[in-house]
Amino acid sequence: MSDWIKLHRRIRKHWLWEHPEFYQAWSDMLMMANWKDQKRVYKDEIIIIERGSFPTSLRKLADRWGFSLNKLNRFLKLLKKDTMIDTHTDFGFTLVKIVNYKQYQVKNDTQTDTIGDTIGDTVVDTIQGTTIRSKEVKKVKEVNGETKVSLISHFGNAFKKYTGVEYHASFGKDGKLLKSLEQHYGYVGVIEGIDYFFSEFIKGDKFSKKNPNVGMLHSVWNGMVAKSKENKQRTDELREWVNE
Repeated sequence: MSDWIKLHRRIRKHWLWEHPEFYQAWSDMLMMANWKDQKRVYKDEIIIIERGSFPTSLRKLADRWGFSLNKLNRFLKLLKKDTMIDTHTDFGFTLVKIVNYKQYQVKNDTQTDTIGDTIGDTVVDTIQGTTIRSKEVKKVKEVNGETKVSLISHFGNAFKKYTGVEYHASFGKDGKLLKSLEQHYGYVGVIEGIDYFFSEFIKGDKFSKKNPNVGMLHSVWNGMVAKSKENKQRTDELREWVNE
């Protein structure tokens, strides 16, 4: 399973599709990323390069794709703005992490299965190598003929990934709040909202950060929508800048 990635037709509606050289570079990044954790020795230290990440340098990437450093930085900035990658240089080199790498890669093991999501889809999966609890597996639903994880389970998985602890849901209250959001924004819309809440919104909202529960998600939803639109506008402006 290490020699292929998943690609959904929906990519043709993505802004990357309009920029072939950027799309080619993005696809290359997906294939450069580790499909499982790997240990590397760097300056006499053992460093774990996590699944979905890869070590590199800006110069190497620029040479690999035939970009100038300015063009490369603009490209990476666009990917970060769209929450597609993250980078850091804590180890003395550039480490690129593909956000939501599980969407593009499938790994089947005898003990646990990680089912890769396609863009915009969420299926019963595992988060950070931990198997979804049996009571959560039962809480699935049919959406357009596909079996999908329930909203409360998806929130619980996102909460655990963010905090490192289990989310103790109030299935009556929390379920009702998520259902009300689903009625207005649809299943996929709420899934994307939960992901955005933990990946982006929570970083700039101290109240959400202190108490990231379903009630908080529901109360800040309109603010998240406004913030998301603002970020999209900035991305569009950057895109226009790249095209100039």
